[in-house]
Parts: sequence; C-alpha cells; structure tokens
Amino acid sequence: MAAASLALVALAGWWSNRRAQRIRHELQEGAERLELALAGADLGLWDWDVPSGRVTTNARWLTMIGWSPDTAALTYQTWAGLIHPDDLDVTEAVVRAHLRGETPGYEAVFRMRHRNGSWVWILARGKVMERDAAERPLRVLGTHADVTQDKLAKEALQDSEARAQALFSHLPVGAVVHAADTRVLAANPQACRVLGLSEAQMQGRVAMDPVWALTDESGLPLSLSQYPVNQVASTGQPLEGLLVGVRRPGEAELLWVTCNGYPVRDASGRVLQIVITFADVTGHKRAEAERQHLAAQLRESQKMEAIGTLAGGIAHDFNNIVGAILGNAGLARAVLEPGHPVEAYLAQITKAGGRARELVQQILAFSRRQPQALKSQDLRGLLNESLALLRATLPAGVTLVGRWGDDAVVSHVDATQLQQVVVNLCTNAWHALNGGAGRIEVGLATASMGEDVGATVSRLPAGRYAHLWVKDSGAGIDPAVLPRIFEPFFTTKPVGVGTGLGLSVVHGIVAAHHGAITVDSTPGLGTTFHIYLPLATEAPSPEELESPSLGILPSPPGRGEHVVYVDDDETMTLMVAQLLAHAGYRVSTFTDPTAALSFVREHGAEVNVVVTDFNMPGMSGVELTKALRLTLPDMPVIIGSGYLSDVLSAQMSELRVNALLQKENTLEQLGGLVHQVLTASHEPADSSASAAQSHPAS
Repeated sequence: MAAASLALVALAGWWSNRRAQRIRHELQEGAERLELALAGADLGLWDWDVPSGRVTTNARWLTMIGWSPDTAALTYQTWAGLIHPDDLDVTEAVVRAHLRGETPGYEAVFRMRHRNGSWVWILARGKVMERDAAERPLRVLGTHADVTQDKLAKEALQDSEARAQALFSHLPVGAVVHAADTRVLAANPQACRVLGLSEAQMQGRVAMDPVWALTDESGLPLSLSQYPVNQVASTGQPLEGLLVGVRRPGEAELLWVTCNGYPVRDASGRVLQIVITFADVTGHKRAEAERQHLAAQLRESQKMEAIGTLAGGIAHDFNNIVGAILGNAGLARAVLEPGHPVEAYLAQITKAGGRARELVQQILAFSRRQPQALKSQDLRGLLNESLALLRATLPAGVTLVGRWGDDAVVSHVDATQLQQVVVNLCTNAWHALNGGAGRIEVGLATASMGEDVGATVSRLPAGRYAHLWVKDSGAGIDPAVLPRIFEPFFTTKPVGVGTGLGLSVVHGIVAAHHGAITVDSTPGLGTTFHIYLPLATEAPSPEELESPSLGILPSPPGRGEHVVYVDDDETMTLMVAQLLAHAGYRVSTFTDPTAALSFVREHGAEVNVVVTDFNMPGMSGVELTKALRLTLPDMPVIIGSGYLSDVLSAQMSELRVNALLQKENTLEQLGGLVHQVLTASHEPADSSASAAQSHPAS
C-alpha cells in the first residue's frame, strides 16, 4: 500500500515536471515567436516594473537608440532622460493619465537621443498589464517604433505643401485650379482681385458661369468653347498667351489679362485638374494703345507738316501765276480807252484773280505759314465771305443761315484766322448732323459782360464783346466727352475721319485774340459754340470796309531809274518789266540769279535798285543779297515773297534789305515801293532809318 502510494507520488511528480517543462517550452516558443514578430515588425519591446522602476528591453529597442544588447538594465529615470526636453512633459502627461486608469492604453510620439547625439523619432504604445488590489500599476508593457523617416517625410510634405500654398497665394499673377468638369477648386488672391469675387464666392463655380463676361481682343464676347479652361478641358493640351478681356460683376470697364492653361494628369494620363493662370496686362494694353495713339498723332502731325510744306510751295507758284494774271490784266486795262468792251472782260478776270489771291492766303493760313495780322474789322464782312465759301462745299441737305443785324460789329482780329474758326466749327456742325442733313446757324451780336457773367466765360473781364455763335441741329455731344473736346488730337470721329486738331486750333485762335469759347450741347438736340471777342475801340479802316480795286494803283512816276528784277518765273519777269516800264522805270530782268549777280557787279554804277524773288532754285534772294553786300554794300534791295514770316523779316533786317514785298500784291505795291526806296536812298542822312520805315513787315 505504501509502495503504491510512493509510486503514485513519483508518477505525479514526474507528470508535474513534464507539464512544467512543457509549459516552459511553450512559453519559450511563445517568447521566441513574439521576439520574431517584433523583429519582423521592426519594433522594440520594453517591460517596465513600476514599483522598482526597472525597465527591461529587447535588443531592437536598444539598437534603435544606438545602445548595445549587453547594456545593463535601464531604469525609468534613465529612459525618461533620453526624451527630448521639448517632448518630455507632453509624453509624461500621456503616460501618467494611463497609469491613473484614465485611458485603456496610451500612444505618444517623441524624440529620443541616439547614442551618436542625433534624435530619433519614436512612436510609443503602452498598456498596464498588472495592478495591485488598490489598482496601482505594477507592470507596463509597450513597444517603440522608429518613425524618423516617416516623420521627416511628413514634415517635408507639409513644408512642401506650405511652400506651394505660399507660392500660390503670393503669385504676382492670378491662378485658379479647376476640377476636370471645370468647377473651381481654389483661387489665389490675385485671381480673386481680377475676377471681382472672393475665394469663397468662386468655390464650385463653373467656367461658363454668367457672373463672368469674357471677351476676345476686339471686345466681342467669347463663346463657351473659347473660354480658356474649356479649351484645355476639350483638347487636353496646354494653352499659352491668350489675351482675354474680363468684365467683373457690376462693372462696365474691361480688364485685360493674358491666360495660360495647364492640364494636371494622373499616372494613366487622365486629366484630374486644370490650372489657369493669368496676368493683368490692362496697364500694358492701355500704354500700348496710348503709344499707338501718340504714334498716330505723330504721323498726323508729320502729315500736317508735309501738307503745310506742300501748300506753301503751291502757294509760292500760285502767287506767281495770280500775280501775272492780275498784272497783265491791270496793264491791259491801263492802255484801254474808257468804255472799251474788253474792259468788262478784264474786270471779270481781275475779280477772279482777286478771289484766287484770297484762296492762296487761306492755303497759307491752313499750312500755318502766315503770321498773325490783327486789324480792326467789321466781322459781318468776314462772316459773309466765310458763309459764301461754305455754301459752295456743304451738301444740298444742309441749310446754312446767317443771323446778324445792320450795325457794324468791329473787333481786332486776323481775318484769315477768324475765317478758319468759322469754317472749322461749321464743318464740325455738318459732321454732327444726322444723315448729313439739317440746319446750321451762324450768328453775330454784341454782348455786355459784367463781373458775374464774365467769370463764367473763361474769366473774361467785364466789358463789351462781339458774340459769335455756330449752332447745329445735330446729335449733340456726350456729356462724358464734353470736357475733352478742345484737347489736341481728341476726336470722337471714326478712324480716318478728322484729325482731332480742329477744335484745339479754334481754341488756340480764340485765346490768341484774348477771347473765350464755350459750348452748350444736349444729346439729340444739337450743339452751340459761343465765341466772345473784345470789341474794338477804333473804327475799321476804309480799306477794310470796301475791297480795293485790282488795277494799277497810282504810284509816283519814275524818271528812268534802272531797276534789275530777278525771278525764276518768266511770266512774272515779263509782267513786272511792263509794269515798271509803265511807271517810268528802265528795267533789266533775269530768271537766273547768278547771271543777275554778274550783271549788277559789272554795271553797278548804272543800277539804282535790285528787286529779287526770295524763293529761287540755285540761289535764294537772301543769298543773292549777301553776295551783293560784299561788293556793293549800299545797293538798294527789295525782296518779294509769298510768305513774310517774322524769321524772314529778321533776316532782312540783318542784311539791310530796304523793303519786303508781299508778292501777291506786286501789281498794287511794287511801283510805290521802288519809288519809296529810291527816294530814301537819295536822302543824304539817316537813309537806314528811311529804309526801315519802308519795310512793310517792321
């Protein structure tokens, strides 16, 4: 019995040992499997005995921070001392909350110091595995994972995204990101400014949203297929340099932008997003338009200068023709018996020649080659002449009427310039008429300006003024452009119609006459220009009240004095030779100034006066005079020109030219000038003063 009992005890012990060995073996296998799993997961394992503070780790935990596997056991304080100071408080707060039972486990990310001095980012997970009866933690198990590379990659991604966002937000151009269906996903501040909406307002809108009105370069609305994002969406190709006009919500003014578009694709090539960028080039476009406008102004100015030069040249030749016509007509009338039938024909020729001479003066005034000549004149006569000229040029559908009384309205004016004012204003009025038909009224009266009234008319001083107006029944002037109508080159007419110079010239002429110009206009009801010119205190001279006859005016007869006449126009030389011979002078004529110079030098003692044209090929009248002064300094000289400018007058004074002849007045003035110069040259003293007095331009 006892033996059996001993056998049973021995068997139980063997079985217990075998069971303990099997359990230890299973535990060892489990630990090995756990270690293998942790090693495969690249995790470090730690076991923290809370009461003692001892921490046991596996080899991976140690190598994670550069420690060798044979490192002595750690304590919690040693472990905590490896955590970065900036991360320690946060990490300990998470751990202690779990130890207090506030969380089922904990997770924290912090930096631990590597043995080489660097910092390793650790993802720690832990859990209390055993507590005492008072629920105090006894044992905590956990893992560490090295997430340095993930952390650095995430930070790099975040940094890249931040830089991209900063770049997107601070781009100097507008940028809008669209989904593949053209919905707006994002817009930077520049895009919001140009498009006139906030980013929140733009979110989700599609490109064809009617809140935006896009136009092409000519200002015509874009079709939906022409919208930049739709072009990229439909073609899948980039878009570069498209100029588009943008009209923001509630605004009439266009902003101009240059658009670029780019598709963003995935790995398979499918378009995911479309990025549209655009730069505001409104300032550049306006500058380019202004440059083109200035270039057009320059071309117009050059054209006007060329026309002026051409007009001056034509006027010079035309003066010779008119002078010959009038001179020969005058000579013919001088030899006719009174009452001869031909005299009536010659009178008509003379009258036509006079009108031609006035036309030359208008050409010179147009070309700005005629100096201002202010005289007291009755404005009624000037307006009659202007209206007669206009009636011959205006269409039949335009009614032109003049309104003024019987009393003279005298002002100190340049007749040609004032006529230019009337013609310009009436031409503008004609262009303003609807369909080119309507009524234009030119009026003249006197007006008294008090201090209060004058202040409203360009601050004119109080006094009496000639009031001239031009009124039309046309379309009127837009109030928006009314303040600019007197600006040089400003015009509302289509390209190629008008120069934009007319009203600025009018304004300049009126200002030069110490007057003022105002305008009243109502769109659809017409326009009236008012001109105020100071009334003259003196009466007009008789020659202004009545046109002189164009015959040979009485002049003191010559006594056979020898006159040398030089002009490259043979017709003029023949006419002048007859004119001076009729007046009692002996004449030698030359069409070659060089031959004339040789003759005068050879026969200087026999020549009493030289009359020369100013504008001649080869040698001008000025050059001829300079050459004469070298050998015959006291030879009297008269120079004729169709354009007596102030510059020419100054040159004549320097050369001691005795007189200037307005060439178109040769018939009336030449004989008298020759007699005046010869008389002055025979006076024993102060002859230069007499010569200066004979200078008609002095």
